[in-house]
Amino acid sequence: MRPNNDTIYGAGYIDPSAEPILIRVPDAGTRFWSIQFADPWTNIAPGIGSRSGSKPGLYAVVGPNWKGKLPDGATEVRLGQGHHQIVLRVGYSSFANQAETDADLQKAVATLHGFVVMPLSKYSAGSMPERAPDSKDAPQPPTSLRAITAGLAESRLLTVMALMREAMKDPSTPLDNDDRVLLARFDQLLTKALTEFESSQSDQVTAAAMTRGLLDARRLIDERVRTSKRGDNGWVTIQAGEWGNKYLDRAAIADYAIYANRAASSLYPEIHVDNIGDPLNGSERYTLRFEKGQLPPVSDFWSITMYRGDTLTLAENPINRYSIGDRTPGLKFADDGSLTIYIQKDSPGKDKESNWLPSPAGEFNLMCREYGPKQALMDGQYKLPPVKRAE
Repeated sequence: MRPNNDTIYGAGYIDPSAEPILIRVPDAGTRFWSIQFADPWTNIAPGIGSRSGSKPGLYAVVGPNWKGKLPDGATEVRLGQGHHQIVLRVGYSSFANQAETDADLQKAVATLHGFVVMPLSKYSAGSMPERAPDSKDAPQPPTSLRAITAGLAESRLLTVMALMREAMKDPSTPLDNDDRVLLARFDQLLTKALTEFESSQSDQVTAAAMTRGLLDARRLIDERVRTSKRGDNGWVTIQAGEWGNKYLDRAAIADYAIYANRAASSLYPEIHVDNIGDPLNGSERYTLRFEKGQLPPVSDFWSITMYRGDTLTLAENPINRYSIGDRTPGLKFADDGSLTIYIQKDSPGKDKESNWLPSPAGEFNLMCREYGPKQALMDGQYKLPPVKRAE
């Protein structure tokens, strides 16, 4: 998951199948906030947040079969079976000086700590704390995820695939009919591969085939993220959270931006190439020009974040600017109303630094976060401009 320079995060796992999970939402004022729920199949359930008009107060997350009495005034949020990851986002803003930016960030952190999560069995009327307790121990993800993040996907591929098979068989994984057909085929082929591979560790044909399959999958995922449709000016948008049988889209988002919001909440176009199709690289200078009235049509905010191509992390730079957007202080518009963003490693000159998004030395990519996308974004009528190599 790539770092987000627009919001801070809180995250954890809940399982409302045994009992309701209560969430206390503080008064965040005009600050953007959202709570997202993702099931084990990375489907994103309709969440709650400032954009959807959710109010401060008490919310109760319940499983699909739960019946009972909730605390007075609690708003019910019903999820599917099994555990879910809960992701909390709280927005903060940049200002003309670093002190004001740091101050707003601290206010955002204080707001985040005002979100309190508690099982119903631990709650009694009026006992909900005003602030979440500090914790030094982050919750551990499920074993299968720990195995993958530990590097087993490369060193022990069959072990990882076996773990994936067991995870998909878990009753809490919400499979539809198409999923079950594929899982049955996968189960048959994997059982055969495991049997053959374990019976002969020197079976080079099986090992080579498994490795080739892994490399082919890697190539397909990279192509899905990097290859835009005709007319989209090099930008690639994958609408997240509601997958159906779009398995390649699911894999691409899981790899590049896992737990991205549903499209109705935010879109995440990204770009890896310039206007002539060459990879973006810090050895070149680029411009991104928005004509008058052609900024991304959103109801919340938009930003463009710079990422290193090798690590997908933020790119260190001399002015500590990692993203640029409608909340960036001091942006300069031209006399004709257009906005030009300068994307390059070195300063474009003092008179243009207000619109400068610094790049790293090597390859990089950009992500445009569009929070609260309006209809022109949702139906594809609006197109982001190309990233043009400077002459």
